[in-house]
Amino acid sequence: MGNLEPLERAISLSISTTLASGNPTLQSALAANVEKQLTPLEAKFTGALTDAYSKDLTASEMRRIVDFMRGPGGQAEAANLPILKSKLASGQAMEPNAVAKMEAATDLAYRRAPQARRDLIERIFKAQNFEEHTRQDFQKLYSRLNTAVSAATDALSNSKGKSSSATTPSDNVESDKEVEADVRRTMAIEKSFYLTHFTDGELGIIATYLESDAGQALLTQLPEIQKTVGSKILTKLDDLMPGVMAAACATAKCTDDQRDKLKQRLGVMQQVLHATL
Repeated sequence: MGNLEPLERAISLSISTTLASGNPTLQSALAANVEKQLTPLEAKFTGALTDAYSKDLTASEMRRIVDFMRGPGGQAEAANLPILKSKLASGQAMEPNAVAKMEAATDLAYRRAPQARRDLIERIFKAQNFEEHTRQDFQKLYSRLNTAVSAATDALSNSKGKSSSATTPSDNVESDKEVEADVRRTMAIEKSFYLTHFTDGELGIIATYLESDAGQALLTQLPEIQKTVGSKILTKLDDLMPGVMAAACATAKCTDDQRDKLKQRLGVMQQVLHATL
């Protein structure tokens, strides 16, 4: 877990599937609720991340990483991160036609940007292998969500004496299409973010850092860091989920049936996350 956004997204998706299917306005409100309810995770995340960094990185690498974070590039990233999170959350709730227009507008603006500026942004993406890692993150997310939803559906079916569900090849095809759509949307949002919120100097600093030995060391160690941080975050998440569910049901004006289904789905999701992270 390099940041909390994928976890917030997974929870938001599960809640939206249960309470707000086909209602983007309600989906957006529910996503805002999730982010608000998970605010206490930020302090836990920061502490766990610091511990993981000190364990998996050398003192020299840590110094260079801290120097970057304290410098103009790192400070610009930190200052603009809330904007990126908001755009990613809004993109998740967009209708397909709105997403297509946003992607087309971003592509046009990107092609019209100076070549030198585009080169800096491409260096940032290339240093992180960003598009492929984004694809892998979404594949993992959908796999976990499908497992959680299937388990919850099976539990509901078994409690009512019905046959259990099964994932079909067509389900996998739909997941593949959703992954690619999510990757395209995320790439468009990220391109627009770097294009409009950073100076050329800041982009150059970020690119150079990511390409450096320290930046690459952090990216290499990130999977292990994510695993360490993830386990600590999930323990805290267990304490926060009742509040998340209560806020979601208050916003969506849950029926008793919806509340029961949401409780079961979120419970199964927590079990799956604990088993896979």
